[in-house]
Amino acid sequence: NINLLDSGTNLALSQGFLAYKIRVKSNLAIGTQIHNIAYIYFDINPPIVTNKTIHHIGMIDGIQEQIQGSLVVYPNPTNNKISLNNYDNNAKVIITDITGKLIMQTNLNSNNSIAVSQLNAGLYFIYLESSKGKQMAKFVKE
Repeated sequence: NINLLDSGTNLALSQGFLAYKIRVKSNLAIGTQIHNIAYIYFDINPPIVTNKTIHHIGMIDGIQEQIQGSLVVYPNPTNNKISLNNYDNNAKVIITDITGKLIMQTNLNSNNSIAVSQLNAGLYFIYLESSKGKQMAKFVKE
C-alpha cells in the first residue's frame, strides 16, 4: 500500500515516486524498441496514465568512434560473395549479425571481395578499417 496524503491536505507529503528495474531478455536484437506506458490507480478513481517511454536496445562498448567514408557493398542482396568499392589492400573487415555478434573477421584481399556463401540468410553489418578510416555498411545474404 502507498499511503500518501491528498494534495489538499499537504502538497509536499502527497508526492511520491515509483522505482523499478527490469531484466531484459538476452535474445533481443540490437535496434529493438521496447514501448512502455503505465496506468496508476488510486482507490476507485480512474487511472493516471504516465507518459509513453521507448527504450532502444543497443550495443555498449564504452568507445565512441566516428564512422567515416562511403562504403558500398555489392551485389546487395547477395548469395555467394560481396565486393567493396572503397578499400585499401589488407583493410581489416568485421562482419556482425543484427545482434552485434561477431560472425567473421578477416583482411580484405586484393580482389576486394569476401566469400559469404557460408552465412545464414539475414541482415549483416560490415565494418571496414583502413587508412581511410572506419566505414560501415549493411548487406543482405539471401
